[in-house]
Amino acid sequence: MEYQHLEVRVLVVEFDFLAYVTSVKYLQFMSKQFHNKMHQTISSLQEKPFANFLLNFFLGRKIPFVRTGKVKILTMTPEEVRVEIPNHKSVQNHIGQVHAAGMMLLGETASGLLAGMNIPEQSLPLIKEMNTKFIKRSSGALKASAVMKPESRALFAAEKGEVTIDVHVTDEKNETPVLIQATWAWIPKVRK
Repeated sequence: MEYQHLEVRVLVVEFDFLAYVTSVKYLQFMSKQFHNKMHQTISSLQEKPFANFLLNFFLGRKIPFVRTGKVKILTMTPEEVRVEIPNHKSVQNHIGQVHAAGMMLLGETASGLLAGMNIPEQSLPLIKEMNTKFIKRSSGALKASAVMKPESRALFAAEKGEVTIDVHVTDEKNETPVLIQATWAWIPKVRK
């Protein structure tokens, strides 16, 4: 009997210790997670005058296709990214709405920026899969919002992995013309 009580106490102590170590590692991860270079750059730019202009300028320089589509960042945090694409001649299809490729560019940009804000520092983000379901004709400019769920953010503790991000797209009538889901993977920049 005495032996069983001792064993239970040891298990409780071990469990408490593991819970403590796990919570400490999680807090260390959460404090480091958002301090990759992309996050630091975006945070420093957001404190400056003309922050949105600077963000959009640097995004267009880094990704020329985003500049061609005139995609604009509206909000960019590690929890949410909102972007917009105007319905202008260079991205229109034959019926005068934003072309399917423009809609997909919008979804990839929103989800990619969100993934990029959360990946570990020495990792390379790669789009693995993108599912797009066209529901109805769009009207005017489109806005996309990608939100990182808390359970998805925990996945970034790993050196490599993947996360699926839902992108909510609305048009000027506040209707949803397309559903987009992007799966982003991250791997170490340097192969071991």
